[in-house]
Amino acid sequence: MGYTKNEKNKTKKTNRKDKTILTTTVFTTAFRGIKSEMNTPDIHRIIAFAAYDDTPAGTRREVEKYQTNDNLHFFGWVVNGEVLGICGFEEYPDKVKVHLLSVDNSTRSRGVGSAMIKALQRKYRKAIEAETGNGAIGFYRKCSFKDKSFAHPERGTRYTCVLPLYALQ
Repeated sequence: MGYTKNEKNKTKKTNRKDKTILTTTVFTTAFRGIKSEMNTPDIHRIIAFAAYDDTPAGTRREVEKYQTNDNLHFFGWVVNGEVLGICGFEEYPDKVKVHLLSVDNSTRSRGVGSAMIKALQRKYRKAIEAETGNGAIGFYRKCSFKDKSFAHPERGTRYTCVLPLYALQ
């Protein structure tokens, strides 16, 4: 079972007589396993944002990797049935290692990535570890990860990022 919450989004609308009408919309949000749903064009597009090989063939290989390995988990941040972000990870006795974290372009900078990290740590109650490059290191630092750089022979400067369990509390 995934982490679920309801959020209320309040918006103001003005009618012709300049009276403000308050409307409330309830959104159902869930961080849940979507491995069985990952072979769709929308999810492939989100995976491509984070995959090292963002070609269609590379994205298909990424999907195959998750579908054929029971140790790899694939969760999505789902709002009203629409997948806004994805997280591929592996659970170890002392940590959860994130292999893939990506948010749909249309919802970037709105807290979806941070919300997935928090939900992951709440669900598993373990430290979170990830490896990233220069493009995403700012995100992990913003989420309070501690990082250490290293030189990767093919990808250049990389970072091992760790969010200790106590950071959640």
